[in-house]
Order: sequence, then structure tokens, then C-alpha cells
Amino acid sequence: MVSSIGLFTVNKVNAATEPSLSCGERFGCSTKQPSAVQPPAVQPQVVGMVVQLPFRGAASPDLLADVEDAARAALLARGASGPDRSTVRGALGVMSPADTTSIVNFGRSMGATHVLFGEVTPLTGQFNLTLRLYEVNTSKVAEQSRNVGTGDESSVIPGMLQALFAPGAMQLSPEERQRQLEEQRRQEEAQRRQQEEQRRQQEEQRRQEEARRREEERRRAEEIERRRRIYRFAEGGRWSVGLSGILSGRISGLEQRPVGLPEPSSLVVAARVDGSYAVVPSVGFEVGASILGVFTLTNAVAVAPTARINIPWRGYIPLRGSAGVGVGPYFGTSGSKRITAWITADIRAEYDIVPAFTVYAGLELDSAPGLYGSLGGVLGVRFHFGEPSPNPTSNSSPNSSSGNRSGSSNSSPTSTPTSTPSNTTNTTPTNTNSGDDGWTQVNPSR
Repeated sequence: MVSSIGLFTVNKVNAATEPSLSCGERFGCSTKQPSAVQPPAVQPQVVGMVVQLPFRGAASPDLLADVEDAARAALLARGASGPDRSTVRGALGVMSPADTTSIVNFGRSMGATHVLFGEVTPLTGQFNLTLRLYEVNTSKVAEQSRNVGTGDESSVIPGMLQALFAPGAMQLSPEERQRQLEEQRRQEEAQRRQQEEQRRQQEEQRRQEEARRREEERRRAEEIERRRRIYRFAEGGRWSVGLSGILSGRISGLEQRPVGLPEPSSLVVAARVDGSYAVVPSVGFEVGASILGVFTLTNAVAVAPTARINIPWRGYIPLRGSAGVGVGPYFGTSGSKRITAWITADIRAEYDIVPAFTVYAGLELDSAPGLYGSLGGVLGVRFHFGEPSPNPTSNSSPNSSSGNRSGSSNSSPTSTPTSTPSNTTNTTPTNTNSGDDGWTQVNPSR
């Protein structure tokens, strides 16, 4: 059969190229054939079992049967095996499979390697034939469509089968292509979401890094500002009220001691109330009055006007030294009950917890001439209130001292020529220029 096919092919080629040759010459009897004409390769044989499903279409049953018979004959000619028509119809039951999955599953149940299916659409004097070959193992599909003249199916179908079984003819089924397309879209969507998640994480990381950077910058700025910050005296208010306790030792005894009284104790315990006003806060000078109550050694009350100087009146930390003096009358309420002078002097260190609250400790010398003298420690607190001391960084122009909010003191005619841009940001009133802890931030260059 192979030889006859080969000879038929050569005959067809020679007949097309040399129509005048005799039959003997066309079959190779002549020794003068052109050497360029070579017989085609032998048609490959199909190995396996092919299940042929009933063909469908609008054609008549006779035409469908003729086309099915021609297809089966062509398959057998290619060396394929398969069940006959009745066996296939009996296995199908009522409904024939229509989609790729059901067709492949049916072929697998029949033990087939391939499934052949056809559709016939009748035309005038001819018909359209579509053949589909399904590969069971891979679910791939090959398809061929031809316009066939009536009665020519036996000559056309073998060529269609050859094209169906050709290497590379099998392609993915429409369902498989759709599934793969959906899978590809799903993977692309997953990849897009993953990329979006990565971008979101990167954006979040950048945001956190930006937040850390800003926090570090803020801390550095606060540290720089803290180092540059200057605290001034009476920032919490030019008026103050203080309360302190005094524990001292007697350094001179009573010159006159009532008869029958024992030798007084050498320990002096007293309390003191102070009130003051910062007259010149720019140099830390204040005046006020003090009331002293003595409870041990003798009982007495003393009142005196006082003067006090605070040094330094401004600095980089809210710590300063303070020295004060006072002279006034001293009234003894027990013992000799004498009236004499009260002379007091003290030195102490003051620390502003906040501008309105100060704690202090130091040494105090109290003397009542003719009675006693004592030297000891003092510990107390005082509260500031009222108008705060002026901001020394404000320029002396009326606009800046009255709350000019323009942000620049150089707009005033009285601004000094030596003003620099770095000194033009602190011209607002003092009470609106305080930091988080209540202390005014000023420029140390001023």
C-alpha cells in the first residue's frame, strides 16, 4: 500500500509537470527522467486507538453517514484502530459529549489515545466539513475545515487527517486556553497585588524612615535650642512670695537672761515669710519685706524691709545665686521681751522648677544686737506672679515691645544697624515665646 501511494504521488507530480508523457514513461520506464524530481516521504502511520464520535450538523443522515464512513476508512488507512460506530453509540448513551473535557474523558474511558469529531454544514452541491482531533493525554485539539464537493469526501478527508496528525498541529483547546488565560490573569493579579503590597511596604518604610528622620531632627533641634536657651530672672512674674524654714546655731548668747531661766539652747529654729518685687529685673534687683518668727532660744517676731540681688539674672540653666540683706525692728515675745534691731543677711542658690515656682537653699545670718546672733541653713520656696520680666532679646522699638507680630524687629525705625537676620525671630511678647517646659527661648547672641 505504501508503494502504491508513493507511485500515485509521483504519477500526480509528473502528470502536472509533463502531461505529454506516456503512462510507461510516467511510471519510471524512461531512463531520461529529470534527477530533480524526488518521491515524497512516506505518510507516517498512526499508532494508537482513535475513537470516532458521531458527526453532527444540519446535513441529512445519509450525508453524515457517508462522511463518517470516509473518515473511518481514512483512519484505518493510516493504521489507526478503534471501536465501530455501534459500539461508540452504545457507550455514549443518550447525549454525546460537547465540550473538550467531556470528550477527552469519554475517550479516556474507551482506552483511546485520540478522539475524532466532525461537523457537516450542507451547501448547494457541496458542504463544509470541520474535523477536530482531541489528544486524550494532553487535552490538546487540532482542527481542520474544508469545503468539500458532494462525493469528494473520500479524497479530501485523508489530507485533512494528515494535517490533523502533523507534528505541531495539536493546540490548546478553547476551554484550556480560557482556563490558562484566567490563570494568567489570576497570576498577574496576584503579582500586581504583590507589587502593590511591596510598594505599600516600601512606602510605609519610607514613611517610618521619614518620621524617624523628622523625630531625630526635632530632637537635635531641641537639643540645640536647649543649649542655646537662656533663662531670665522673674520670668514667671515680677512679684514673688516666699516661705522658708531656718535651722541655725547660736554664735552669741543672751546678754540679759531672766533670773531663774536656764542657759538657753544653742539651736535656733525660725520661719520666715518674704514678699518682693523685681524693680530692675534686667540686673536681678528686687526689694521687699520679711517677717521672721523665732521659736527656739526665745520667742520673737521681727519685720524688716529687704533688698536682694540675683546673679546671674539670666543664664543657660535656671539656676542662680541670690544675696539679700534686711534691717528692721525685733520684738521679743518671751524672756526679756526686749525690742531691738533685727539684722539679717543671706546667700542662697535658687532653681526655677518652672518660671512661677522656685526652690532655694543657702546660709542665713540673723542678729538681734544685745540678745543673740545665729548662723545656719535656710530652705524654702517662692512663687512668682504678675507681669513677667521683659524679654531681653526684643529690640527696644515700641512696636516690638508692644507685641509686634510681624516676625521681624528690623521693620522698626529704631532697630540698630547691627541687627542680623538670626535676631529677628524673637520680637513677639514674652508670654507667647515660651517652650514646652514654660521657659522662654532666646538667642544667646543677644
